[in-house]
Amino acid sequence: MPTIPAYKTVNTTKFTRLVNQIGKNISKSPLMDSASPQPSELNVRPVKVVKPLVVSFDAYDTIYEPVAPVHQQYHAIVTRYKGNWPSEEEISTRYRQHYSQLCQEYPNYGKSAGWPIEIFWKTLLNRVFYDGEPTIMDAVVSEIASHFSSHAAYHVFEDVEPLLQALAKNGVIPAVASNADEQVTHLVLHTFGLIDYFGKENIFLSYHLELSKPDPAFFEKIGTKLLELKNGEHSLKGLSKAEIKDHWWHVGDDYKKDVLCSQRAGIRSVLLDRKGQYGFLKEGEDSVIVHDRFIVARSLLALIDLFGMNESGKGA
Repeated sequence: MPTIPAYKTVNTTKFTRLVNQIGKNISKSPLMDSASPQPSELNVRPVKVVKPLVVSFDAYDTIYEPVAPVHQQYHAIVTRYKGNWPSEEEISTRYRQHYSQLCQEYPNYGKSAGWPIEIFWKTLLNRVFYDGEPTIMDAVVSEIASHFSSHAAYHVFEDVEPLLQALAKNGVIPAVASNADEQVTHLVLHTFGLIDYFGKENIFLSYHLELSKPDPAFFEKIGTKLLELKNGEHSLKGLSKAEIKDHWWHVGDDYKKDVLCSQRAGIRSVLLDRKGQYGFLKEGEDSVIVHDRFIVARSLLALIDLFGMNESGKGA
């Protein structure tokens, strides 16, 4: 049976300072649900951060991102065929509108209708760029689809591999838990050499699970599958699902889909807020421990220390 990791005590001085300065704003924020602690409850006492047995990651905007905003890459291609039509702003608006509509009509990238993922994206592109000129459209859609099926369209964040290396040295099981496009996610993981950290068996995507965030059942199903997997030398067999959940941290950039969803499934969560847009992080701060089940970090590197992983590969 695997050993249950110890806790790491973390000083909360930085977070106490943050609460004193913007506590009232946090308590009023729509990002804080009724289950979140209010500033008056966030005392100066040290917080024990549970060391993980499992760390799962969202994919898009957590592990990787486009090399430039999608609408800018679309615009760069389409203008080679038809001048300045449409503008970047129009592409962005059309993309959001038609993507939302298409997801409602054909959920899970069209899998509900028996579509291959390629058909979903080509249908979306045709709706975004339709202008009554089929010859131009065929060329535009074909080139865009080809571009976004290659590694040239994507970038892996620099803090991803150092954290994965630390997890590996400390015997922690990494997993991908995401709603992202299956083909792109596998392309990125293989092209940028990350698949060796995760292994094929620890990639959990909504496309195959047929459940997606923010449904907590998404994580429940992953938990069941983790119990069934050997994961090399790091089998979780012998542990209860409750024990696994208590030592499972999920990392993602979306408060609703990653934080609230995982917490409602009984899993601890890290909000990856690279741009400081959620209001938890003070300028210059790398991380904040909101409570013992919720951390906000500006970089994945902050988690190496918070999870008690030192350079020797042994937990602190």
